[in-house]
Amino acid sequence: MVAAANAPDYESEDPRKRWIVLENLVDVDASTSKILVHRLLGRSLQLPRQNEQVDNREWIFTIRLLPNNPPTATFDSMQPTFIPARLLDEANRYFATVDGLLQSALE
Repeated sequence: MVAAANAPDYESEDPRKRWIVLENLVDVDASTSKILVHRLLGRSLQLPRQNEQVDNREWIFTIRLLPNNPPTATFDSMQPTFIPARLLDEANRYFATVDGLLQSALE
């Protein structure tokens, strides 16, 4: 999970979901099984028949591994003003990275 936090992947076939990672700070607290991630992202988006759109986004979120059987992970945003769909996209992106890293480790 720490490796996924340290290696964000914002490539996508959908140009609206492609971002450039400008800064990625990861703080791991093993005693509480918590990972705090602070990311700054940027993009320049030019869709057909639209003006260029320059966006910046800041993500601050935590991931916790809970000692359940089977183990459970939580993903919480530290920014209550975000749109839930964007938070869901970010959580899916993170856990897809975790899954990809686990799959490659099994090969």
